[in-house]
Amino acid sequence: MTAKKDAAMRKIAARLYGARARCGNPAKLGDRRTYHNVRFEFDNILEAARLLYELLGPMPPGTSLDRIDPRGPYSIENIRYATMAEQLANRRWKRHEQFCLQSSGSNT
Repeated sequence: MTAKKDAAMRKIAARLYGARARCGNPAKLGDRRTYHNVRFEFDNILEAARLLYELLGPMPPGTSLDRIDPRGPYSIENIRYATMAEQLANRRWKRHEQFCLQSSGSNT
């Protein structure tokens, strides 16, 4: 394995470790970045990083890992590289945001 490929896979693995830390960690119940209902389907993060590298290539500058379906699990089939703008456009709506939009829309 080349040093460049190894560094690229370590970068992917670091993002996966961060995602796993946010998935249902009861110690972070008040943290808005914690996803209590999201499944993290990788048992071996380094193997997952290798598979993602083979499927998607190295992570382009200015991108991070994003779930294609924001309500879906962290799995090989549901992960892509995306810019911050793409990730913001792909956010899942929170119930109170949906309620506020529905309430404001019905008053017009």
